[in-house]
Amino acid sequence: MIFRLALLLVVMACGHGAETADSYAAWAQGRPQEAIAALGAVARTTNRWDAWMDLGLAHANAGDAGQAAVAFIVAHRTAAERPEPLAALRTVGATPPVTWIERLGPAAWPGVGWPGIGLAIVAGLGLGWAALGTRRRGLTAVIGTIALVGVLPGQIALRLDAAEPWATTLHECRLYDSAGNPGNPLPTATLVRRRGEAWSGRIPVELIDGRRGFVPTGDLGP
Repeated sequence: MIFRLALLLVVMACGHGAETADSYAAWAQGRPQEAIAALGAVARTTNRWDAWMDLGLAHANAGDAGQAAVAFIVAHRTAAERPEPLAALRTVGATPPVTWIERLGPAAWPGVGWPGIGLAIVAGLGLGWAALGTRRRGLTAVIGTIALVGVLPGQIALRLDAAEPWATTLHECRLYDSAGNPGNPLPTATLVRRRGEAWSGRIPVELIDGRRGFVPTGDLGP
């Protein structure tokens, strides 16, 4: 952890100025709340999954599990193939369900990350070469088709996972029914799925266990 913070300090000092470097230094010295503003600016500007992870870790270290979960959800959407955001969500009390990539296991691996990019290129070149009617079109068509079959499961799973309408409670609140009656309390960083647009100041949600209800808009993010 100390090495990671030191490395981030050097990188941010070069790319984002002394103010950001000071923020990382404060975090390394046990004052993560002073790094949150600069980390948030970097995450929103770059939209990198690791930048969102750093923001979430700073919030978690500062004791704000709700905002930490928000950042980890955005990190998951940005790079759904990465296991780190899901693991980080669990550390703050959220319980993400099994994702499509996790369900597929090894079948998804060829379609994500650099292997996925490589296979997509091979599939495009092989099928394109075959479509041009050149020599060895049969062989290139077979190679392209095999590459396409290999990349599709992971790519489909990746897009399904990234499109999950996850949100989290920012602090302890309650799940309301359609008549506006409060139900059971929801702890901070409870993971839910949004099930529509806000209505009368409340958002329809579904909990991971299948229960449905409404949460006030100010209690939910992102």
